[in-house]
Amino acid sequence: MKIRETKSYCPSCLKPLSATLVLDNGKVYLERTCPEHGNYRFLLSNNGNEYASLDKFYFNILKNNKIGGKITNEWIFANNVCNMNCTYCAVDVQDPIFDEMTLEELKEILIKYGKVKLTLSGGEPTLHKNIFDFFRLGKEMKVVTQLASNGVLLDNIEFCKKLQDAGLYEIRISTESFQKETAAKVGAEKFLDRKMKALENLKQLNIKTILSPTIFKGINEEHLFECMDYASQNHFIAEISVNGFTWAGAGTSMQAGNMIMPDEISDILFARYFNCSREDLFAFNKLMHLTLHLANIRMCMNTQLLVFVRGNGRLEPLTSYMNIEKLKKKLEQWEKRKDLPKALQILRFIAMGLCITKVKTLKLAYPLVKMFMANIFHIKIFKYPSVLLPVVINTTCSVLDADEETMKHCMSGLIIKKDKQITRSVATELIFDIAKNKFSR
Repeated sequence: MKIRETKSYCPSCLKPLSATLVLDNGKVYLERTCPEHGNYRFLLSNNGNEYASLDKFYFNILKNNKIGGKITNEWIFANNVCNMNCTYCAVDVQDPIFDEMTLEELKEILIKYGKVKLTLSGGEPTLHKNIFDFFRLGKEMKVVTQLASNGVLLDNIEFCKKLQDAGLYEIRISTESFQKETAAKVGAEKFLDRKMKALENLKQLNIKTILSPTIFKGINEEHLFECMDYASQNHFIAEISVNGFTWAGAGTSMQAGNMIMPDEISDILFARYFNCSREDLFAFNKLMHLTLHLANIRMCMNTQLLVFVRGNGRLEPLTSYMNIEKLKKKLEQWEKRKDLPKALQILRFIAMGLCITKVKTLKLAYPLVKMFMANIFHIKIFKYPSVLLPVVINTTCSVLDADEETMKHCMSGLIIKKDKQITRSVATELIFDIAKNKFSR
């Protein structure tokens, strides 16, 4: 059954192609046919009907053929060198298509784009000679800043203190496994001890930290549970930001079958932590998309957002604090009256929230409002209440799953220096620029 038509590319030659999302035997695939390389289909979800319903809700009800919503986080690719050079790096710093920025250029970016959160990335940004200057300037300009690091140099607590003193608000640290044997499967085992020491340092300094595991299908799915268990015991972990492995950049040296989509990752977490139906979890994701849509914050269709409540070393899904059956009925009603004025939509949304609330939810009212307010303009993760643990699941688009309708709503702003010019785009554009660079050879 056809769900939606779109545009895509041939994974073998990058030729633009017409494509279709299809529902087949309870699964959703993206299909396309290249005149030279034949038919190719890519699995998007094992939950066919529910995924199709979410796709319809996102594109037909919320977006309604419009591209909208603020991008609240701009990633600055400040340099093109790394001390890990991961075999799975989608950016491919061993063959970079962007250049290192000067301090003056970083200062200009802070001035021009500082109304939203700015994440210093790379390459490995801790290797940039002006890293402390960047965060010091950000603090002086009252810009919310974040560091996205592999964590290797953060094993030095004095380095962490200097970052903290300079004005860093939060750190995002990438991980592959907490077990050397598993980390070795992606070539990261020799860095594990330093990453674990980095986490100890960040905990000691109480620097709000985002665990950012990269998950590979068939290799390290258990790392999801390692991160969840670690976050349940350590409240300095303010969020888990899960990255599905993207078959792009240097990552194309790995098997395409190692790429994993957000809905597949949600399946893994659902089996361990949820007692509701899988349909209920899709209803919750519709609610998250609706919430951010009304707040005019952009979120990709494929991004899944889960929220857990921490207590006594345990994690309990926020869905258990909600009347999901009432939520599903309210969402059905929303679809029937989608074109109401914005003011009435907000009133309906508030009424929906009251309707789905259980008595035990009341104790979470203040933390939920606090987390929502921390997301309105900058996604201030360092202000998240410790009782709540958001888990954001995303997989950057690649030539395997390229869906132009989805890519139009990319939520990750991206700033690079190329040919001596500072340019701003979104993450999907960089991934495809890297792919085109490879195909042109």
